[in-house]
Amino acid sequence: RDPPENRRTDFAGQDLLDPGTREGKSDGPARRKPPNYAGAFAGNVPSASGIWYYDSRDHLLVYRVELGEHFASPAGKRIRFRLQILPGDPSGIAGLVLSRVDSYRWF
Repeated sequence: RDPPENRRTDFAGQDLLDPGTREGKSDGPARRKPPNYAGAFAGNVPSASGIWYYDSRDHLLVYRVELGEHFASPAGKRIRFRLQILPGDPSGIAGLVLSRVDSYRWF
């Protein structure tokens, strides 16, 4: 196994939560994507609302707001998060941190 500091740390990586996913041998949390997760994109991102996707160019997890009439953000109708893996002992990771990139508010 790769040491934690050498592993992919993006949401699109299959090693994120379950090391068995790299070989496709697991149905752990990283293999079960939510139905509204559209996948990873570099450039042409989906325009549908109510979906999550991974922006592989900027390395961000993005949610496109579904009901945006009462939502405001400098990033438009989306909420962007930076992901960080917290390395654990040599056998895995300690956790995952989501950090909001832009301010937003619901009103």
